[in-house]
Amino acid sequence: ERTRSPRSVTLPFEGRVGRHDAPSSSHPTGDCQRRGRQAAAARLSAERTHRERRADNGELHRAVATVQANHFVWAAPVDGADYDDTFAMRYFTNTEYWGGPGYPIWFYTGNEANVEQYVNATGLMWENAAEHQAMLVFAEHRFYGQTWPCGGEEAAQEDCLHLLTTEQAAADYVELLAMIKSGTAAADIAPCPTSPVIAFGGSYGGMLAAWVRMKYPGTFNGAISASAPILGFIGAALDGEGHGFYDDGGAGYWDIVQADTTQEKGAAPACSANLGAGFELIAKMSTDSAGRAALSDAFGLCPDAQVLDESDADGYRLQMWVLYAFDDYAMGNYPFASTYLEGPDALSPLPPFPMRAACEHLADDTLGDEGSEAALMDAVAAAVNLLYNSSGAEKCYESIPARDDELDGIWDYQWCTQMACQETYFSRRPSGIWPEYSFNLTWVNERCQGKYGPHVTPRATHVAQQYGGWEALNGPAASASHIVFSNGEFDPWRAAGVNGLNDTERDVVSVLVQEGAHHLDLMFATPEDSQSVRDVRALEMAYITKWEHEAMARARARAGAAGNVQSRDTKTCTSPEECCYYTSTSSQYSQGTCSQTSDLDTCELFGDTYTTGDCEHTAGYTHKCEGRYSITFWYKDEDCAVCTTPADDGDGEPC
Repeated sequence: ERTRSPRSVTLPFEGRVGRHDAPSSSHPTGDCQRRGRQAAAARLSAERTHRERRADNGELHRAVATVQANHFVWAAPVDGADYDDTFAMRYFTNTEYWGGPGYPIWFYTGNEANVEQYVNATGLMWENAAEHQAMLVFAEHRFYGQTWPCGGEEAAQEDCLHLLTTEQAAADYVELLAMIKSGTAAADIAPCPTSPVIAFGGSYGGMLAAWVRMKYPGTFNGAISASAPILGFIGAALDGEGHGFYDDGGAGYWDIVQADTTQEKGAAPACSANLGAGFELIAKMSTDSAGRAALSDAFGLCPDAQVLDESDADGYRLQMWVLYAFDDYAMGNYPFASTYLEGPDALSPLPPFPMRAACEHLADDTLGDEGSEAALMDAVAAAVNLLYNSSGAEKCYESIPARDDELDGIWDYQWCTQMACQETYFSRRPSGIWPEYSFNLTWVNERCQGKYGPHVTPRATHVAQQYGGWEALNGPAASASHIVFSNGEFDPWRAAGVNGLNDTERDVVSVLVQEGAHHLDLMFATPEDSQSVRDVRALEMAYITKWEHEAMARARARAGAAGNVQSRDTKTCTSPEECCYYTSTSSQYSQGTCSQTSDLDTCELFGDTYTTGDCEHTAGYTHKCEGRYSITFWYKDEDCAVCTTPADDGDGEPC
């Protein structure tokens, strides 16, 4: 994730309120949300710090893997640049819950930021790994954090930017997994060639999670793709009717941000109208020096810094500063206090539902009246300071971002080549409350060529051609399978995500987190969570369990065909009266001559039967029964006697 902030002369935490004059890898441009924002730390709210997994704690293993710099040539350099054939990719593993070879590997497909951010924030993986006896792997994306090809950060940015593509990053992850599964990645990880692998990712990482499943189904058995704007590309259809995200220049993104300012989404009734009036007033007051002085005073700009001058006569720079604060409030509209979108050095978290909190400053329905201009500007300033000065320690701002300050950093190169998502370029409707803007691909081409050279022009349809749009997921020739796409109701990236898809034959489904923000479902569970996000997490775990069982069944079947497994006559338990109720993974089945048959009711969706050792297992899966998502198992002990508890049949051993 990336933060937008002004530079301050009074605060020591420049990481949050500071802007850097040049792109810096120490502050990568974040998670598919905005151009050139400094990557925010993955801190959870103050109330949840006990749930964090720090990248320097004893539960994690920090390592590097030697991977190919260019996966798609046979020898380097053959593309005109002098660079090493390989480089060190950083990753983290956790094996404290892992059951060993054959048990699952959960793999986070790193975003465009320091991977420690996702180590710390992806609670869905941490909180469910023990039940699934899964190994956790968090891989860092090339050109971000501490993972740089071509000899390091400086050389990579000067000579090797052409190696920064989604295809190269995905191939990195495949190569790393091959090393892990072969046992060559680390001495403490045994070879595990049959272990199923589930990809996890949010935002850009969610796009990568879906893409690696689609491109490498032999490596990844399934994917959880959260808040992934995977259809936000020219030439990619959003639905079966052929509508595209860029049909209206991507204006759907800002439509959702605007909707979040309304009473329907929980904000103060007058907020949206007052905010629109505020943008108009900024433009009006910026036309002369007296108006700019008044704006400087209202927004707390340092009087001696002359932040606003004649170049700001259109009010654009100040408007954008306000706009991106509300953009953050929409993406970070979590039900708990959080610093996730503020930055690594935030002194205090944003409050729960920050959009609603910001709108409280704009709740007075008289702010738009004639004669209330000063009060309106004070209210808008107070609303944005909820983000830019959440601690209240800021005395004044020495500067605000330059006009094109958001168009910097490594992420901008990904836009200028593969059009990776950047909401700054998206259209804003003239009928909306935001300053009007129209997407202009001609201007984009000219800007990218001017910055990176005449050879760098966005391949506008490349991603659609490479991965496909709706047709690749649900068309007559679609082959994608085993992907859950989730989107948050408040999250503007929902406009470019997968919605309304429910293919239960191939397990390609989309779910909406009501009152959810940006990849909320991947975060740690909290008491403030809605029933909706709890249900979505349960559904995601249900599908993961199914995919793992299917992969394990295939592995056992192959082992049986090779003569490693013997099937014997079995007895069957078919009811709760005979069997224990079990809601975990299949890994704890006993090895007696009995079988496990599920309780199959009217909500039955799918099932599988497989043999391991002396037991035959039939697992039954239920789908959204009585409004909940679950998977159930019935099983008996090793002597085929009645099992009294899920944990123990009386002999001290697991059932």
